[in-house]
Amino acid sequence: VVEMYANFDCDITCSNIFEDIVNLLSKSAFPVNSPLSTMNILALDGLIAVIQGMAERIGNGSLSSEHSIVNLEEYTPFWLEKCENFTDPNNWVPFVGRRKQFKKRLMIGADHFNRDTKKGLQFLQGTHLLPEKLDPQSVAFFFRYTTGLDKNLIGDYLGNHDEFCVEVLHEFARTFDFKDMALDTALRIFLETFRLPGESQKIQRVLEAFSERYYEQSPHILANKDAALLLSYSIIMLNTDQHNSQVKKKMTEEDFVRNNRRINGGNDLPREVLSGLFHSICKNEIRTTPEQGSTFPEMTPSRWIYLIHKSKSTAPFIVSDCKAHLDYDMFAILSGPTVAAISVVFDNAETEEVYQTCMDGFLAVAKVSAYYHLDSILDDLVVSL
Repeated sequence: VVEMYANFDCDITCSNIFEDIVNLLSKSAFPVNSPLSTMNILALDGLIAVIQGMAERIGNGSLSSEHSIVNLEEYTPFWLEKCENFTDPNNWVPFVGRRKQFKKRLMIGADHFNRDTKKGLQFLQGTHLLPEKLDPQSVAFFFRYTTGLDKNLIGDYLGNHDEFCVEVLHEFARTFDFKDMALDTALRIFLETFRLPGESQKIQRVLEAFSERYYEQSPHILANKDAALLLSYSIIMLNTDQHNSQVKKKMTEEDFVRNNRRINGGNDLPREVLSGLFHSICKNEIRTTPEQGSTFPEMTPSRWIYLIHKSKSTAPFIVSDCKAHLDYDMFAILSGPTVAAISVVFDNAETEEVYQTCMDGFLAVAKVSAYYHLDSILDDLVVSL
């Protein structure tokens, strides 16, 4: 659990897995217009198990990430934060503490950006999450690595004709690693990070930036970046043709091959390459608009490839030494949902065993709260009883 929190909740590019699981377990512990079920008890057991683990680690020679205060009096590129030694708690505990604080501030900044793009960027500058004088790279990294941003707004910004926005677009494209990737896979991964604008000029600018980056990293696949651009355009057109219900007469494989004659520096691409692209697009649509009502991206084949690709260059996985280094931070997230869950199960309990489980949970929460001098949580505990 500690490793989950350190490697995901404290990583600006990842979802808050620990926090989401805690909230899910708390919600699942609540009985809905019926007696307590096995599911309610199991969910509560999960929450209490984590709290009891913290209670057992009390006083177990720990460092506190709480002391790793991020200095935001001046701009610090959050994506350049590095840890010198992932095996030494003296290095990784302060590192994940700083990273979590950056993430919290970035999520607030993302909320401001989603409400008003211009004012959102100004807010980020005012809080030193972006430099006082904006530069294309810092904005590109903010778009690329901040979770919770509106993909429609990112797409509109990247497709804008303004010179600065074009520079941001090219810096954004440079954050991707397309080495030795098939063109359609690379295009899918690229377009999953924002909504492709509908205007033809914006599409042109976006695909130019993508093609330049793709050819830069895979020059042996196509003759030049113009070939990458033409083929990318052709793939987008094929995708629209095959997956738009308003198009009655669908493009055939022969049509697709014919449309792409002599685009590779005056030469034809191998038939098997074009055939593979055609069938890939027909079977698996490239999503050019973000999914609605879902926080998590669909686990498509291209996303699997991206995750495997990413795992080869990602930072080392932090392995906990079973000490209470991050327990204070984790308990701050866990305590509220856990007290609420224990209280409602306690009120609806009908057996001695369930009552005892709740009492064990209350005692564990009280022990950890007292150790960290969290009087407000102790007050909530007393009120709930």
